[in-house]
Amino acid sequence: MDIGGNAGQSVVASASGTVIIAGVVSGYGNFVEIKHGNGLTSAYAHLASSV
Repeated sequence: MDIGGNAGQSVVASASGTVIIAGVVSGYGNFVEIKHGNGLTSAYAHLASSV
């Protein structure tokens, strides 16, 4: 699923979990991937920055 947002808008994780990747990824820019358990992950790309 791809959900767009506006520049400057905050991004909030879909659920709690553990960050497994945070950094710059080719093709995705600033990128964060979170492992939520039960085999589920969420990914957030094209971010202005990652905290």
